[in-house]
Amino acid sequence: MESHEEYWLELDAKLRTDFNVFGLKADEMDRIKFKSGMKQVFLANDIPCTKGRVFAQAEEAWDLVEELGYPVIVKPDLGVGASDTWKINNNEDMDRFLHEKQDIDYMMEAFVDGKIVTFDGITNGQGKVAFYSSLNYMETALDLVVNDRDNVYYVPNHVDPDLAELGTRLVEAFNIPERFFHCEFFHLADGSYIALEINCRPAGGPSLDLVNYAYDMDIFAAYADLVTKGGLNYSPRPKHNAAYISRKYGRNYCHSQEDILARYGHFVKEVIYQPEVFAQVMGNVGYIVVTDDMASQEEIMHYILAEFSYE
Repeated sequence: MESHEEYWLELDAKLRTDFNVFGLKADEMDRIKFKSGMKQVFLANDIPCTKGRVFAQAEEAWDLVEELGYPVIVKPDLGVGASDTWKINNNEDMDRFLHEKQDIDYMMEAFVDGKIVTFDGITNGQGKVAFYSSLNYMETALDLVVNDRDNVYYVPNHVDPDLAELGTRLVEAFNIPERFFHCEFFHLADGSYIALEINCRPAGGPSLDLVNYAYDMDIFAAYADLVTKGGLNYSPRPKHNAAYISRKYGRNYCHSQEDILARYGHFVKEVIYQPEVFAQVMGNVGYIVVTDDMASQEEIMHYILAEFSYE
């Protein structure tokens, strides 16, 4: 019994509990839905994670800021993506947040200067990682919303062994049998990783399409094999780089879509027109680009995103 949707995770678990169906049950939801629950698992299993904790009252918030120091990131303890996420740089920002915040519990964490990378995949019936891949993001979801940036992220044709080792340890600490996972990490300048959160569902948007293109596979067929056969009788390996490169209406891009397809059409596998509700993060038009090397991917990315300068 599985929806593969964040919104339905708790209902899925309740139904499994009520009808004694294999998989995550209702009493296991706190550790995978609440950021505070995730952090407890991280700490109990020596998974590097950001400093911080949950607070509800203004006095607690001020005490935490004094402990962590500016800047800090504040987000709902129960929430998805960048929704209601605040980067607080000073006392003025904190006053504004406390004035506008919802009447819910929030998590405050020290700001981490790093790139977002993910460890994604599927577990088998024993909760062991059976398949994994990774996504590399050029911008954080918060920067996409606050600074109105173009969205670029990709599945690389190589997964850092250190990320694979840490990600596997994290996933298996949560004991999530026979399901997709989407774990987010900060990748620091020194090459180390810090865990941000785990999502017990597939990555959203066109992410699974990128995995299919990069690995020359059908990831839902692999999931079906895990469920019906108990495992995979093959080991998918990344063969290409697969990127999602998006643009927003109203920008002064140098090259039209006709230019892009004329020059790089053999690399462009799909053109996706996003609904307006997703455009702030995903852009209005996205291009799925598949290459065999990073140099080609970066060349195409710069061509698609180049804008006229009026300076």
